[in-house]
Amino acid sequence: MRYSILSLIAGLCLAIFFVTGCDGGLRLTAPPINTGEVTIIDNGDGQLISNEPVVLTWDFVPNIDHFKVEYSTDGGRIWTPIGETTQATCWDWKIPAGTSTEAFIVRVDGYSNQSSAPQSRAFSPMLSVVPFGTLHHITIIVHSTVAVNETFSVSADGYDMYNNLVPLDNTTSYAWAWDFGDGNTSSAATPTHVYSIAGIYNITLTLVLIDPIIGNMYSDSVEVRVS
Repeated sequence: MRYSILSLIAGLCLAIFFVTGCDGGLRLTAPPINTGEVTIIDNGDGQLISNEPVVLTWDFVPNIDHFKVEYSTDGGRIWTPIGETTQATCWDWKIPAGTSTEAFIVRVDGYSNQSSAPQSRAFSPMLSVVPFGTLHHITIIVHSTVAVNETFSVSADGYDMYNNLVPLDNTTSYAWAWDFGDGNTSSAATPTHVYSIAGIYNITLTLVLIDPIIGNMYSDSVEVRVS
């Protein structure tokens, strides 16, 4: 009975460390070793953002010849390649544009030249990525040329520091101050205007975040030709 148990244990060990090759022979192999976490270093604000530059770092056991780096936005069901490297244990990368998930993971597999199977494997923690950060700058949207007595509209887009589009549709959160360069102004989010005299005018928008603590101010100016 003791021999049978030992045989069973030995068989399980062989099942783990040997696989059958295409020629029917047994070849020594080993399952990937989870050697720890991949670290994602961002700008220090504690929130990963779409388009944000990050640094991926990892550590592996010796005798690793190259690394394959991948990411997943669904908790590890589907993996998308980032790239491969033979030199360093870090990678400068930018989170793909439009990423929005609560199940973001980076995986790094380490390979030796003697095997096509990964010899080591490490994961990052599961993290969230938001599609945009806080407002950083604004851009006025208007035609560069309009006709005299033509009614036209102006609006603005907001962007974070990584040029992700930040919605400005919650107009009650901002104070809008338009200056059309002809003595006329507006406090609407998307006003219309008419120029009665031909010329070149500078349209300026000053946008103030209505917050007693932050109260940030953003501005942009654009030139319009009226003919």
